[in-house]
Amino acid sequence: MATTDVKREAEAEAAAADGDEGAEEDEDLDLKALDTKVWLVKLPRFLLDHWRRVDTPRDLGVLRVHSDRDKLQLFLPEGQAGELPQEYDLHVVNRSVRNTFVFEEDVQRRSKRSRTSLGGTVAHECNVQPVPSDSYHRIMKQRAEVAARPKREIRMLHESPAQVAGNLLAPGTMGAQGPQKPSAVFVSRQRERRPDSRATRLPRNEVMDMLFHCFESYDYWTIKGLKEKTGQPEAWLKEVLEPMANFSKRGPYALKWSLKKEYKDYRQTLEGETGEASPSSEDVDPDEGA
Repeated sequence: MATTDVKREAEAEAAAADGDEGAEEDEDLDLKALDTKVWLVKLPRFLLDHWRRVDTPRDLGVLRVHSDRDKLQLFLPEGQAGELPQEYDLHVVNRSVRNTFVFEEDVQRRSKRSRTSLGGTVAHECNVQPVPSDSYHRIMKQRAEVAARPKREIRMLHESPAQVAGNLLAPGTMGAQGPQKPSAVFVSRQRERRPDSRATRLPRNEVMDMLFHCFESYDYWTIKGLKEKTGQPEAWLKEVLEPMANFSKRGPYALKWSLKKEYKDYRQTLEGETGEASPSSEDVDPDEGA
């Protein structure tokens, strides 16, 4: 293999980069190489990059065809492979490729004309696969490390508010308008949670006793007030309240809970026996207990 075939693509890209898009295309197509058989080979990326860096004409490798013609091997010249694998296997995936051709374009910079020619007819299609070796495993490990590297990095700002304010004193920044407040440090901090901040559900009878005690003080309560008073979860409070209290959706006591009539009568009977009295609904602030 010579460097001529590998350089063709690079020369075409260089010609396009020099502003030759406006070159006039020759209408005649050169078909002299129509009977030339070429192979369509898929190379590993690292091998293709290595061959593209070759700037002097020399042999790129040796293709060995075994007697049974089923096994093909590619060997890189000794001393030129560097850290790359030196031995490769060629696997033919299609032995009879049809209607596939290679074209070449030669751009003449002086005349601003491009000449297109047929480079050959693709006869076989194959893939090049490195033979497992230490150098190949090293390349795969480096590729995996690069792929696993995050594209974005998170950096924490450890500067104090005074240091941040000192960096923002340039003209046009907010720091030039005055001293910075601690809120100028854009560092998100997670709120600390207390281990006992989550309410614990008490038995139903104990919760009912606490609720009766609350309704002895005031006739109407919001769920927020009862939650703060009892320290119980809101869902559990509603479950205990539904059979013993009514929820007002409208009126002067909207969104508040009050004891049902049967429980009120039972409470008034107990108050009559003991001689105690509770505040009437007229004397209760509707927002009390919120």
